[in-house]
Amino acid sequence: MKNETLIIRSFLERRQVATIAAVQAGRPFCFNCFYGFDPENWLLMFKSSPGSRQVSLFENGITVAGTILGEKTSLHFNAGAQFEGEVVEDEATQAKAAAMYYKQFPISMLIDGKVLVIKLSMVRMTQTQAGFRNKHHWLRDGEAF
Repeated sequence: MKNETLIIRSFLERRQVATIAAVQAGRPFCFNCFYGFDPENWLLMFKSSPGSRQVSLFENGITVAGTILGEKTSLHFNAGAQFEGEVVEDEATQAKAAAMYYKQFPISMLIDGKVLVIKLSMVRMTQTQAGFRNKHHWLRDGEAF
């Protein structure tokens, strides 16, 4: 596996909060959520309450985008990732993703809701350390970025 892929994968595995955005009927909508990450299949999963706007917004195949910010941020030391992906609703993927999500956030089993799954298609990550900026890219099909 390429070094860039390992760096991005490690970053996504260590974080827990994402901002996710989509457009519905020409109107943008975004929200923050705790997420789980399946590094084998490059899936993000999160849980949302029934009747929430994101549950109605997230239909199979809708394209979404989002960001994940590193824990410590300053002008000279920071990291963040931007991603794109599409919502997946097939039962097998959702069942596996839900099991992984509940393993990471077991307390969430007590809260009513649905685990939603995003199949990542692209991740761009930027790291700044002591004023030096590094950019890392991952694409699902390994296409040139």
